[in-house]
Amino acid sequence: MKGYRPEDIYKLLYEDRRLVDGLDKNMSIYPIEDWHYLRRLREAVSDWRKIKKGEYAQAVEQVRETIKQRGPVSSKDLKMDKKIDWFWSKANVGKAVLETLYFHGELIVARKEKNLRYFDYASKHIPEHIYTAIDPNSSIADYHDWHLKRRIKSIGLLWNKRRDAFLGMIDFKTPERNSAYKRLLEKKEIVKVEIEGISTPFYTAAENVDQIESPGNIRSQASFIAPLDNLMGQEVNQYPFRF
Repeated sequence: MKGYRPEDIYKLLYEDRRLVDGLDKNMSIYPIEDWHYLRRLREAVSDWRKIKKGEYAQAVEQVRETIKQRGPVSSKDLKMDKKIDWFWSKANVGKAVLETLYFHGELIVARKEKNLRYFDYASKHIPEHIYTAIDPNSSIADYHDWHLKRRIKSIGLLWNKRRDAFLGMIDFKTPERNSAYKRLLEKKEIVKVEIEGISTPFYTAAENVDQIESPGNIRSQASFIAPLDNLMGQEVNQYPFRF
């Protein structure tokens, strides 16, 4: 992105609060207006490792009280050094508690200093009308439709196959995925796209059709992106592209 400066996104995240650090497919940055749409996801992951209801319940209350008294804190500020199993490696209890409350949405990343995250109560930083808003998706089917279209729009073109593109979507196995694609097609929110040389159809958001059919002025140039970049889905890596 030409002209990009790290301080620009820092300002949007931690000063303007137009973006938020959060959990979607992986750890992500998304518009703060999407906060309440992802309530189901936060509730689904909030009891990871049973931190909130298990033997570390007392540590949870200690962390809450510390933040109330001191404001934003990092795991280093908590001095909870006991190690527990946590995702791919061990972590101290303080970090595990902070991350559990963060995944749940009770805490938010208030600021970062290099790679150190400082957590504070989300209610202090997210506008009240967004923080207290109910989930707009009243049913699991509505949620699936919203989240699937979100993923399709993020990637641009996405086929209906089991892929990492659907990671993190709640209760989204093959039958649910097929149903969501069918509903979005019937509502004309997505359209089928056929690509020469590939038998499996792709899908894109309906609002992208004009751009695909009339791309405007296209300059003759090529960009090379590392295959592990998040912009590159597994799908495109399976086929040779010529520029």
